Amino acid sequence: MVSGSVQYPATERESGKRVGNYIRGPQSPKYRDPKTGATWRGRGRAPAWFANVRDCRAFLIGGRVSAAVTTNSAKKAAAR
Repeated sequence: MVSGSVQYPATERESGKRVGNYIRGPQSPKYRDPKTGATWRGRGRAPAWFANVRDCRAFLIGGRVSAAVTTNSAKKAAAR
């Protein structure tokens, strides 16, 4: 006789866990406008004070510079 109380492990869909590298919930701001103090988290549409900026490093909070920005700058300088 087989009992009806057999439990199977939950799949990812059933457990509510999402697949992918998505950031959820509140996030700390990455950029700050030095004139007004307005901040932007880097998600969604860029605000007007940041939309046409050529070098975003001047607006970074805490001096965080990604590796992609530094390598692109180095490549441009080498090409000149």
